[in-house]
Amino acid sequence: MQSKRVVSTMFAIFATASTLFNVPLASASSGEFIWTKNYSGEAVKRPLDGSGSNVTATSTFGAGLALYIYGDYLYTCYGKVRRVGLDGTGATTLRTLSDIYSVVSDGTYLYYGFENAQKIGRMNMDGSGANDSWVTFAGITGLNSGWMTINNGTLYFGGGANATSQKIGSVSVSGGTPTLIYSDINAIAGIASDGTYLYWVHYSSGNLSRSLLDGSNVTINFVTGLSSNVWDIEYWNSYLYISNSNYVARVKSDGTGLQASWILSGGDRGLAISGTPVSATTLASYSLAEAPVKGVTSSVTATFSAAGKVTFTANGKKIPNCVKINTNATAPFTATCNWKPAVQGSQRIAATIAPTVTSNLPLSVTLGSTRVIARKTTR
Repeated sequence: MQSKRVVSTMFAIFATASTLFNVPLASASSGEFIWTKNYSGEAVKRPLDGSGSNVTATSTFGAGLALYIYGDYLYTCYGKVRRVGLDGTGATTLRTLSDIYSVVSDGTYLYYGFENAQKIGRMNMDGSGANDSWVTFAGITGLNSGWMTINNGTLYFGGGANATSQKIGSVSVSGGTPTLIYSDINAIAGIASDGTYLYWVHYSSGNLSRSLLDGSNVTINFVTGLSSNVWDIEYWNSYLYISNSNYVARVKSDGTGLQASWILSGGDRGLAISGTPVSATTLASYSLAEAPVKGVTSSVTATFSAAGKVTFTANGKKIPNCVKINTNATAPFTATCNWKPAVQGSQRIAATIAPTVTSNLPLSVTLGSTRVIARKTTR
């Protein structure tokens, strides 16, 4: 009986996938727009590829800042949480309370932050069931929730206090006790995340900082050369977008290729992007026989984060009958290759997935190496 090793892993190989399949990670589709806003005016938008000009997109939104998009709605805050459809219609107020400053969502709840009060509120998506003190953190001096971002079940928040707060905290969307994860030397403005790193900008100095999600490995001057009075930041498909009073800056999420005056801004107090974000396809786990036998069928499995067609290779050659194997249609998205090794010796097994949904990036990844042994009995 062949023994197997089952490996659980998390690969997110942007470089390999984009190089192998020539995927333009940051190209904008016709449905992608960048939205900006000053405090007193309406929101404006333009295509995310930078073409065209700013067009007024709302008419009854009114005063607000900290733009945020979830689903088919655009949100803004300042003493209230306001919502309007991306088509500019149906503006409504979901919550009114002095000091509300920002809002994010996980699709089940809206979470709203405050400029000065040391707490975060939570309510249903329609504004009902509001708890204005869902979590509090008065015991952490100087921590506010003026700016927030949400990633993989965790809220990250900081800044506020009239652009003087210098701290960042985190808390699970399940609630619990917030944690201070970083204390900066400069006032923090907008906060964003790409799932691996946190990014934040400084209102006065204009530089952009980066850390891991737990607040470690901080690079204070990750990007310099931005103008002062930067106010908001957004991550989208491998790029970071930063707004100030006059321009939106753009820079790759690895810190290279800064365009400090990329396009004219409609205002510095809010920045959001609508469209379909590109997602990295990841390998969750795989199984591979420890010592497969030449001429005897053994199974190789690979489970991914998305559905698609998977091609398996051994030492760079496609394995017969293991080309464009469909994964399960629903999670777990597993593909199985029934491999009958034709030669003995070391074999490097790899898999390439072409996802069904085009917003998921293709992925090519090595599963592992194994040594094919000879049969112990003759036929």
